Amino acid sequence: MIDALNNQHAIASHIQFELGVGRLPTAYINNAHARATVSLHGGHMVSFANEHGQLLWVSGLATYDHGEAIRGGVPVIWPWFGAHLTDKDLPAHGFVRASMWDVVRTEVLADGGTRLVLGIEDSAETRAIWPHSFQLQVTFDIATTLTITLTVKNTGATPFRWSGALHTYFAISDVAQTAVAGLDGVAFKDTVAHVDDVQSGDIRFPDGATVDNVYHAAPAELLLQDETHVTRITSQNADATVVWNPGRSVQKADIDEDAFERFVCVETACGASATTQDEMPLLAPGESTTFSATYQHEERA
Repeated sequence: MIDALNNQHAIASHIQFELGVGRLPTAYINNAHARATVSLHGGHMVSFANEHGQLLWVSGLATYDHGEAIRGGVPVIWPWFGAHLTDKDLPAHGFVRASMWDVVRTEVLADGGTRLVLGIEDSAETRAIWPHSFQLQVTFDIATTLTITLTVKNTGATPFRWSGALHTYFAISDVAQTAVAGLDGVAFKDTVAHVDDVQSGDIRFPDGATVDNVYHAAPAELLLQDETHVTRITSQNADATVVWNPGRSVQKADIDEDAFERFVCVETACGASATTQDEMPLLAPGESTTFSATYQHEERA
């Protein structure tokens, strides 16, 4: 499999394929601007680093195995966000983050960056979980900045509703010294307190408290700042932003006890604020749609 991937899609001085952690097929990108790794399992970017350092956090306890989602990096959430709205027995955050994707194409960009496009489509296995025909592609443009674009196409004969997100885990130096700016005055659902509220000022993460907020109609540009770096997050065609840090109280088997101090999730999303299926985006037969996020990661002046 790896030989076939390299024969078809490797590009010298840009991208090659190897069996990575857990023997999962993995793309290794190394160009003049940045280095990155993308697992074909989950269509999942595991790391991205430019001259200013590592953008993404990955748990030291992450599981790299078929049928399991990798904790950290950029999981692709689809075709629903969070728990399924009508069937709680279905997997949280959909099924594509734990499925194997195919390489669609690779190319060199005009700026010397590297493009990697992965795809997944419906199968008997996916239709047993979610009875719709689809094609999903995730495009990674890896240069001085990182752009991730998710493209959804309805290949069936009936419309479907969906939601999704780029569930990005950002590496930070200290959560107590971290802020997310740009959401002042935006309405949100606090899923910890189960209340609706309006953001006042920057989002901060005090005293190890859990933060899990879904912001409606979020602005297209946000800033994530810690003691050493600032990351500008610019989204297109998204309708929500989710900010999450588990704090001390949320214990997960694949997250170290103190790891909450070293990451914050700022998720670019579509339909994440829906409380009923009728509020989720509708895609007609033959129709496609995209949303994306661009990350500009720099050292603080």
